[in-house]
Amino acid sequence: MLIKSHAYSERRLLAAGATLTVFGIAMSTGEAASLASVLTIGGLLSLIVGLHRFGRTGPDQPAPAEQPANSRRTQIKRKRRPRA
Repeated sequence: MLIKSHAYSERRLLAAGATLTVFGIAMSTGEAASLASVLTIGGLLSLIVGLHRFGRTGPDQPAPAEQPANSRRTQIKRKRRPRA
């Protein structure tokens, strides 16, 4: 699978945003609620930006159709029936 070079950075941004959001939510149960809120908001903002940038990269290129050289289709030749 080939990844476009500019799509790779968007995927990393999405992964970092998701990680920050999860850590922020996990930290909110403890004593550092203010730090947790900053991490959660920062993670959510990076998720939004990453998702926007990833959507703007466009669709993936279609994969070329591959068929083995010794395929059964290439070996069998069908006879055509005469039409009535």
